[in-house]
Amino acid sequence: MDSKNKTLTIAILVGGIIDDFTKTVCEGACSEAAACGVHVCVFPGKYLNRYLPDSKSLKYEYQNNIDFLLPTAESFDAIIGSTGSIGYYTDDSALPAFISRFKGIPFVQVASHLPDCSSVVYDNRNGILEGLEYSYAHGGRHFGMIGAGSGNCDTAERKETFMDFLKSKDIAFEDRMYTESTCSCNGECVAYDDYLNRYPEVDTIFCANDGTALELYQTLKRRNIVPGKDISVFGYDDTLAAARATPSLSSVWAEGDKLGKEAMDLAISIIGSGNIEHKRIETRFIKRDSVISGHEKNSNHDYNLGADEESWFGRIFYRYHAEYDRLEISQIHAHFHTLFTHISRIIAPHDEADEKDLLEKFYSLINDMLSLRITEFADVDNFLLFIEAAIEELNISIHSNICRTAFAKESRLLYCDIVESFNQQNGKWMSDYEQESRNLQFFAQGVMQFENGHDSNYASILQNITYLGFTDAALYILEQPIINFYDSKFAWPENIDKKAEMRGGNVRSVPDVKQKKKTHSIWSTGLDAPQVAFPLYSNEVVYGFIVCGLIPAVYKIGEFFSTQISSAVKMIDLLRTNERNQLRLDALSKQDGLTDIFNRRGFYNAAENIRISCKRRNRPYMIIFADMNNLKLVNDQFGHEEGDFALKKISNVLSGCILPDGIAGRIGGDEFACIVPDFENDDDKRIIDAITQKLAEFNCTKQKPYLITISAGTSVFYPQCDLSISDALSQVDERMYEVKKLRKKEIDNRM
Repeated sequence: MDSKNKTLTIAILVGGIIDDFTKTVCEGACSEAAACGVHVCVFPGKYLNRYLPDSKSLKYEYQNNIDFLLPTAESFDAIIGSTGSIGYYTDDSALPAFISRFKGIPFVQVASHLPDCSSVVYDNRNGILEGLEYSYAHGGRHFGMIGAGSGNCDTAERKETFMDFLKSKDIAFEDRMYTESTCSCNGECVAYDDYLNRYPEVDTIFCANDGTALELYQTLKRRNIVPGKDISVFGYDDTLAAARATPSLSSVWAEGDKLGKEAMDLAISIIGSGNIEHKRIETRFIKRDSVISGHEKNSNHDYNLGADEESWFGRIFYRYHAEYDRLEISQIHAHFHTLFTHISRIIAPHDEADEKDLLEKFYSLINDMLSLRITEFADVDNFLLFIEAAIEELNISIHSNICRTAFAKESRLLYCDIVESFNQQNGKWMSDYEQESRNLQFFAQGVMQFENGHDSNYASILQNITYLGFTDAALYILEQPIINFYDSKFAWPENIDKKAEMRGGNVRSVPDVKQKKKTHSIWSTGLDAPQVAFPLYSNEVVYGFIVCGLIPAVYKIGEFFSTQISSAVKMIDLLRTNERNQLRLDALSKQDGLTDIFNRRGFYNAAENIRISCKRRNRPYMIIFADMNNLKLVNDQFGHEEGDFALKKISNVLSGCILPDGIAGRIGGDEFACIVPDFENDDDKRIIDAITQKLAEFNCTKQKPYLITISAGTSVFYPQCDLSISDALSQVDERMYEVKKLRKKEIDNRM
């Protein structure tokens, strides 16, 4: 894509959308893209080479990977690929093949490292070694590790770090110390029980990621083993789920948002240069309740105010880069700086006469912090540790007995206020959760509320996603659904139909004449805000994709959202197919199987519509009743195939002579009827003459050893006539038989 004089557009490929790692990477990348004026679209596929045909819920997970086939050089200037998660269940040998699909587009790997492609990865060593060293310093001697896929780049580095640590402590490695997460399809990790049985004395377990550690929690709970009391456990990635776990999970803080930010910067910098660059992001250990300390949490050995202000701020607000999108972090930072400086002033030598005022200001500054809603994203454990450490240091520094007594009382109240503030935040989370659940219910109910397969239903789908907070979206539907099996070579067709779109909350259906779009060219004309594209499929059938704004709800309900939209699109397709089949069946039920003109039922229905139309417009109509002469003789002498030929010939001639507005039908074995609206003088004679002439011309060719002729009667009916079509045909039938009596039975002398 030529980016000269136009805004850059960058694709982000991720493995799934609802995990914390994806969320932080995308938020970091999108934040940096916004600062640089870059358009972004996220494509949440799944995992390479993972096929689970025996899993009811994951059997068709592979369909998500068709999302990775949408970005091309035609529309994107660069691609950021979260290859560490996309390739989580395979080895690094699959990644070069995956990246090669995007030849000609600058590509930046995230959390994987192939030397021939730019990358941004974690420095896996620092944080892991901090955690292991901490446990060792507090009595840990029997170390174990639960890794991910053996070929995964990050897992390999994390295992190597674990092995180096054991070597540094002269601890001999045994095979039973290490296992890999082998979750079954229903999420039950059967390897953990076996691991604990083989290594019963293990006292410290490092897990390659937080998800694995939280799965281990379930096994430990069944065995009545309490993390932080009976065993030390820590993970990696420091997700929100880790901080909120019970007990809170210690983890290695790996800044996913910084990973995304650096990846975006790198992608922008290498566009047009062809350079290959690699960056590493530092990590650090975050201690929580899941690791045995061996002493009180506020011990000076562990956390004390001797640590610098930025270190404390980082421990408490380490998520602010990605999650403080609604708060001014600079304001929080400034308040924390004022608080920390004031605490340091009290701890330092001071005039006893000033103590009361100094302590009053301390209480006030804490309340100011709480008023900024810091409890929404602050790490609860570390914030309380900070307050406990501050109270202990201040208590030592207070000289006045009166102030010390008052401070003891006030500090207890202050601690209660802080806990209450966090409880209120938990209450808000619960209230928000309940509202989100109601909105999901409204969406799920409304999105399937339609009774036909009309295109207007696509707009109805978009109208219902407003319940979830979406204001911008577009639905792209394939002209025909595509069957895609796991081992198929799927390719998006060149064109796709844009059925409906929503901009700023306003939904509209796209007119038929404007629906067709180039599949790989729609992204350059998208929204300025970040977008996300979900494939729409049901089992093996692919219907298209939806593109919508990358709002926060996507990271929570993205997969449920896309599944529901897929079901709605499938329902529309089924209804449309059913309607088409009904129309075909209805047409067949009104069509004569031999001649392809109307049968008796079809003619009566169509003729009645013409009669009503003519009466409404005050116009006359003409009816012709015709009968083939000598059909029985032709059948007896030359066979029924010849009789059928003659009937077909008559139907063709009748249909051709009453165009453009008339209709013809075969209403009996050798009987035909026609109706012609808007009768004009001499139409009856003109049409009958034309029919007679056409048949005569065919007979003159002598292609058949018999003559094809008809007897026909006509009658004109005026608006004031109230006869039904059936009664009108009876009247014309009598006239036809009058004509037939005047004719002799004709058959060519060649018979």
